[in-house]
Amino acid sequence: MKVGLLANTSRPGAEAVIGQILDWAKKAGVEVLIFSDGDRPTFGGSSVSEAELTKKTDAVLALGGDGTILRTARAVGRSQKPILGINIGGLGFLAELSNQNVPSSLEALKKGDYRLEERMVLQAELKQQKLFALNDVVVEKGDVRRLLKLSLSVNGEYICSYASDGLIVATPTGSTAYSLSVGGPIINPKMDLIIAAPISPHSLVSRPIIFEPGDVLEISLSQPGKEAILTVDGQVSVKMRSEDRLEVRRAPHTIRLIRFKESSFYQVLRAKLHWGVLPGEK
Repeated sequence: MKVGLLANTSRPGAEAVIGQILDWAKKAGVEVLIFSDGDRPTFGGSSVSEAELTKKTDAVLALGGDGTILRTARAVGRSQKPILGINIGGLGFLAELSNQNVPSSLEALKKGDYRLEERMVLQAELKQQKLFALNDVVVEKGDVRRLLKLSLSVNGEYICSYASDGLIVATPTGSTAYSLSVGGPIINPKMDLIIAAPISPHSLVSRPIIFEPGDVLEISLSQPGKEAILTVDGQVSVKMRSEDRLEVRRAPHTIRLIRFKESSFYQVLRAKLHWGVLPGEK
């Protein structure tokens, strides 16, 4: 068995957890391939490129926070190699493990004692460039102080216009991320649908809308000569101009997250976001 490792080594405690992983791998006869972008030590594992991390492994470990899992999802892409998230610090909403139970969980991984959870992915196409998002695709004004005027159409039908700071198009996985902070609904990630949520709209009637998973959303700027910023999962940014048309649709592939037990999404909400917990309750 070969396991890939993409780690955020700037996180406190990362080196110790990497050491646990490598110690376990040596005893278990498992080869660990570590992605190195040039400034990260390999800690004794085999250093590979991001492309090799996917091609040469059976599963990929994402060590860090939710941002590391999102980066790993982009690296895995269409290969659909399973991802095991290991949280070190921070919220770690997407992660399956903390740093407390790594060796025993890796042993279960080797034995195949786990299940796979499919997560919907969005495909954003702008100027013939395709970008993929596990959480969200965001069009926002950037550093400009004035409101951004956007037009939204679905399957060729005009839906509405927004005067706002931007627009978030999110997956069910992304419903507990940026979309939630602007009043978007919480969606069970096992569902397939698309959320469109305006950012600080200058209208009391502008509210989030939910679309079918097969719908194709088209977003354009309503003001000639203006620019906006397209951001994917908060990590990749592209300039968008008034003559551009952004299409967002369901991607042809999913991301598969490794799970070891049948945990309830709502239990995770209560534990990590304190959702539905009244003051004074635990």
